[in-house]
Parts: sequence; structure tokens; C-alpha cells
Amino acid sequence: AVQGNKKFAYYGPRGPFAISGYPKKRRLMKRYLKGNKDTFDFLGFKHYNSKTRLTNKYTVGHKISLKKKRAFKQNLNEWLKIYRNLDTTTYLEKLNIKLTGAIRFYGISGMFSEVWKLYTKSYWLAFEWINRRSQRRSYEHDEFGLLWNKFINKPRIYQDIWGWNQAC
Repeated sequence: AVQGNKKFAYYGPRGPFAISGYPKKRRLMKRYLKGNKDTFDFLGFKHYNSKTRLTNKYTVGHKISLKKKRAFKQNLNEWLKIYRNLDTTTYLEKLNIKLTGAIRFYGISGMFSEVWKLYTKSYWLAFEWINRRSQRRSYEHDEFGLLWNKFINKPRIYQDIWGWNQAC
């Protein structure tokens, strides 16, 4: 943090950011100390006070911003609706590209459960829309699960913001 020229560096999921252009965010970050209940959205993440599981020390927790989560689900639903008549393999390959982008952006330390929720929501939406292609059901749940596992990558943590795992 540089105090002289009123810039406050935020070390977030994608590296350091200077939030000098955001006076409200800068004020919140300066006040963001233990015991403070403030939360705020920045860069698509909701930042909040948290504690580590093992050592019970203070840390800043991250979740997907509610606004971004809703927008992602709505856009995904529209995309699945429009492209449901493609060949199933092409459909799932394109969906994999779409999901991988979102998972790579939100796949930071401490966010696996959030990313997993997006992944499972995507599974159920795709299952729903692929079975609306005709009058009869295209796939049973077991069949679709096998296809899903074949074409869609499982979510994982891509960015280790705390330096615990160097293999990311």
C-alpha cells in the first residue's frame, strides 16, 4: 500500500491492483480489518472477512458476486437453449470451452465450492435443454452423465493466491 499518493494496492486473485479510481472501494479496503463486517464486490468477486480452517487466522474470503453469478446462469441458459439442436458432441465441446473460461476466471484458492456449484448447475441445465430437442427424451441421466464426463473438464483451482500449492 502506498500511502503518499493516496493509492491503495489490492492483491487479489489476478495480482496487484491499484484502486485509486474507486474511492468507495479504497475506503472499504482501508477499513477492512478484523472484526469489520463490511463486504464488497470487486472484479466479479464478493470479498468478505473470513478465517482459515486450520490455523483460524484472519483472511479475506472470496465468493462469486451474486450479480455475476446470476448473469452467468442466465447467459448459459440462453446459450444452451439456442445451440441445443447441434450435434451432441459439438454441443458439449463448445459448452466445455464456455465453462472452462468461467472456471479459469473464478478458480482461485478458497473458491472450489463456488466453482463446483456453477459446474453442477451447468450440468442440470444442459441435461434439461438437451432433452427438450424432441417429443421424447434424448438421454437418460446415466447416459448423459457418461457423455458429460467424457467431454466436459472437471473444475479445479487454477490460481493459488495464497502460495500453498505451487503445482497450480
